[in-house]
Amino acid sequence: MFRGFYTLHDACPVCATRLEGSDGAWLGGVAIGYLFGALFAFGLGMVELRWHAIRDAGLDPLWTIAVLSLPITALAYRPAKGLWFSLLYLYGLAGEG
Repeated sequence: MFRGFYTLHDACPVCATRLEGSDGAWLGGVAIGYLFGALFAFGLGMVELRWHAIRDAGLDPLWTIAVLSLPITALAYRPAKGLWFSLLYLYGLAGEG
């Protein structure tokens, strides 16, 4: 599915499903990636509220959680994009070549 870290092939080499898609195809993958980052931030926030691990380490919890959530969101983009295209394919919304 992926040609590089973020770039897609024009079509799937196996099933010939078009992967370039429209703007909405990118929006779904990005939204799911943000959801992964938000869930990570929420979980880390709950850990901080319960055990105060970040504050006890001498860091500001708000900024620490925000900074740690950014790479999680970026790393979650590939699986999120794969999940999004899987959903599009499953429901017959992915165009075929």
